[in-house]
Amino acid sequence: MKELAEYTDTTVRTIRYYHQIGLLPVPEGAGIRDYGLEHLIRVERIRHLRRSGLSLTSIQNLIANNGIDVARELQATEDAINQQIATLENQRDRLRDLRSGLSGRCLGETSESQFDLIPPLPSQLDDICDRLTEGVDDDRFIALIRKKKQLTQLFLPRSVIPGELFDWAAQIDESSLVTFRADIDRFTRINELAPAEITAAAHTAADHFIDLLQKTGTSLIINAIYRYLRALRSTPIPQLIFLAFPNPVEARYVEAQIDRLCTRIADITPSYPGRTDTPHTPEPLDKQGSFT
Repeated sequence: MKELAEYTDTTVRTIRYYHQIGLLPVPEGAGIRDYGLEHLIRVERIRHLRRSGLSLTSIQNLIANNGIDVARELQATEDAINQQIATLENQRDRLRDLRSGLSGRCLGETSESQFDLIPPLPSQLDDICDRLTEGVDDDRFIALIRKKKQLTQLFLPRSVIPGELFDWAAQIDESSLVTFRADIDRFTRINELAPAEITAAAHTAADHFIDLLQKTGTSLIINAIYRYLRALRSTPIPQLIFLAFPNPVEARYVEAQIDRLCTRIADITPSYPGRTDTPHTPEPLDKQGSFT
């Protein structure tokens, strides 16, 4: 067995495993096993097929079953390898994107915010966040924008945010940004408002967004955002939102804003005339902000 392993550039342990799973017949006779030329050829064949990417199960089928469709078995293996290559190429592209995001840093330099944008925001949304915070020195305002960016990062892998929203967001003009800044600033001071004022502020912010959408959005954009807003009511998205805003007052504002957005957009969505959605019943505030 040791000589067979040396001739085939493998190990005694591997030879024994081939015996165990039935890939290599055990030589006849008791005592010291005498391996013949057929054993050497069988091991070489197994090793060649393994280097070609076939699994041991596939090799067993090829060797043991004379009626197997060899071409189909090899094609299946090639397809599996191609899938692995595609996965590796995708991982390589992600690594390149991450590395390009660190291009301005020196080698070995670290930062607390170094991996804030993993997965990175689409450039259009990142630009909007930069425009919103340009010239703003209010720490609460900047922290809120940061939190919204983090939420967006959580939504992206779940395919919640429609791609059409990115290009539309890039076209938002400065006058609309001024309005949005005022809404965001009002949210940073939400704890100073009375309950009725909280709901009113949430509705006003929602109306500003829908009014702009109705004014500048195409039917494709409106339909896409309609689906996005409906997704905000689907688990686990509400959990993520209220995990980001565990303060009951902030949670009340977010609930009111989402409800207002869903109600308003249902009225203007071209593909869904007369849509009557089931009213949203939020969980009690003391159950929000955590995972069960």
